[in-house]
Amino acid sequence: MLLVMSTASTITLGVTVVYLWRNFKYLNERLDVLESRTRYGSTHNKRRSSDDSARTDATRSSEYDAGVGTKDKKIPSPEVVVVGPDDALPLRFLNAGKGDAEVGRKRFLATLKWREENNINSALYRAWPDFELIKENYPHFFHGFGKNGEPVFFENPPKTDLKALRAGGVDLEELLHHYAMVCEFQWQYVSRDDSQRSIYIIDLEGMGMGDFVGECKEYVRQASAFTALHYPERAGAVLVINVPFFFKVIWNVVSNWVDAVTLKKIFILRGKDEIIQALADKIPMENIPPQYGGLSDYELGESPQEQLLRDLMKHNNVMEDKGACPNSGKGEPCKFCTFRYARNY
Repeated sequence: MLLVMSTASTITLGVTVVYLWRNFKYLNERLDVLESRTRYGSTHNKRRSSDDSARTDATRSSEYDAGVGTKDKKIPSPEVVVVGPDDALPLRFLNAGKGDAEVGRKRFLATLKWREENNINSALYRAWPDFELIKENYPHFFHGFGKNGEPVFFENPPKTDLKALRAGGVDLEELLHHYAMVCEFQWQYVSRDDSQRSIYIIDLEGMGMGDFVGECKEYVRQASAFTALHYPERAGAVLVINVPFFFKVIWNVVSNWVDAVTLKKIFILRGKDEIIQALADKIPMENIPPQYGGLSDYELGESPQEQLLRDLMKHNNVMEDKGACPNSGKGEPCKFCTFRYARNY
């Protein structure tokens, strides 16, 4: 479940889950099958030691090839920021607490605990065996940058093939972990600026009337809190496009779960002209995919950011399988092995 991780907006994952939850009861009936596969956190997706995330600067390069800006441009890596419970409160969390340091620190400590319990600080060094399966059946893509350097992220929830994911042994819990990893990739690789915000485009074309009922609503509420709690102050703009005529009913429910500040950043759009105008207001035309009326050289799913993510996952999966870096012996340090997290929060 993505990306992409909000950044992240407080509704991105929630809207996506609408489509994944439709057959959840059927999914529960198959838990006996899923239990035969080792789930996230076990040997199926073996976690590397959390110590990986604390590699010393001496063993990591002072630069990394982000592959996301100017072609082949080397981007200096800022000093790694590692903070603990007693250190100064990061500005994002202070702002999330509306300037109340006590509220902000409470949220910050909860995030540090969440990251430790879920090994988030090593997520980008671990193998993700189901990565390609999820990408093939759940459309979510990074694609360029906005006019102010914001990472741009697209989701197409209605095109999710839940049947294929179930057949491959992927359940909702694993999708949530996948989404957390994608969020990390966004804020550790794609944009390392701790004050940067994202642009999210959620394409709801094809959404049906029966996609938002019953238990789904409660799950959407909880899932929507995920990015808001642990990636605060990351939502720049959320563009919900190609909304169906009945979306107002759904939005009346979902909007109650979105804080007032984020609510002002969400734009509900219908019609080709309205959509391209809204995209062009925030994103250079050359960074908008051609299928949305832009002039990008890349189709959605083929951007340099997407290629970098695929290369990273392939690297980590080979490392897990072979026990050795696939890039060793090529004359240069591996950009994935030498990569340093920008921060631990």
